[in-house]
Amino acid sequence: MKFRKDNKIGYGQDHHYHKGIPSDVNFLVRESSNAFILRGNGYGNFCGKNNYGNGALYVRKSMLTKKQHDRIKSHSYMKPEGLL
Repeated sequence: MKFRKDNKIGYGQDHHYHKGIPSDVNFLVRESSNAFILRGNGYGNFCGKNNYGNGALYVRKSMLTKKQHDRIKSHSYMKPEGLL
């Protein structure tokens, strides 16, 4: 899943909070009970040319609009009970 360049979605990564998910990365989405976990090239120890130290992005469901939540959920590849 890719995000728009001008997105303002907040996320946690490596013990910090940031705003604006990178738009140049195609993320795989996993769902936990209270967050979406995004992994992609260079994020979340994902296999690829940039397989290095940046952690996965954690997007809290409570911080999303319904439209954002539904869009991200539609790209999720595991049910909540299958994770964490």
